[in-house]
Amino acid sequence: MESNKSTKKFGKLIIISGPSGAGKTTLIRSLMDRIPTLAFSISATTRPMRKGEMEGVDYFFISTRKFNELIKNNAFIEWAKVHGNLYGTLKENVEKLREERKNVILDIDEQGASQVRKKKIPALLIYILPPSFKELEKRLKARNTELKKDMSTRLEYAKEQILLKGLYDHVIINDDMKRAVIKLRAIIYKFIKNR
Repeated sequence: MESNKSTKKFGKLIIISGPSGAGKTTLIRSLMDRIPTLAFSISATTRPMRKGEMEGVDYFFISTRKFNELIKNNAFIEWAKVHGNLYGTLKENVEKLREERKNVILDIDEQGASQVRKKKIPALLIYILPPSFKELEKRLKARNTELKKDMSTRLEYAKEQILLKGLYDHVIINDDMKRAVIKLRAIIYKFIKNR
């Protein structure tokens, strides 16, 4: 007997965006520890691997040629060029997790979130903001992962990014990590319980 596909339940899609240094990674890790049905979607990128990063854990590191082939084959839910590198979310990986009834978190930028909206893909979009631009600059400097030239590029890009926060369903100001996690968790719980 064939299973009725229309009654099959799939996990949901949750998009989290915000400028570098807003605290997205820390918030996502905290959520993953607290909500067992969450799964993180690992993006593909053409940027070089940084010290301490691992293939298939932080990103799928691929060549520009391979990335362009995947674009041609419509293999991405979304993709974007950021700071000269390509980043994308592979459909196959996300669909596999959703079929396992996992609620999938995508840590993507505003370009990607905009593509998801345009394609009318059902998703919850959450934007993470730092308490101030000065605090953002302080956090980026503390990370010590960027050259001085790259730092100013990131800060200029962050100014442009923040203007797009109106695209999102919710905006959370990450001025206190514990409070931000509680807010984020409440928003996500409500979304995933509403089937």
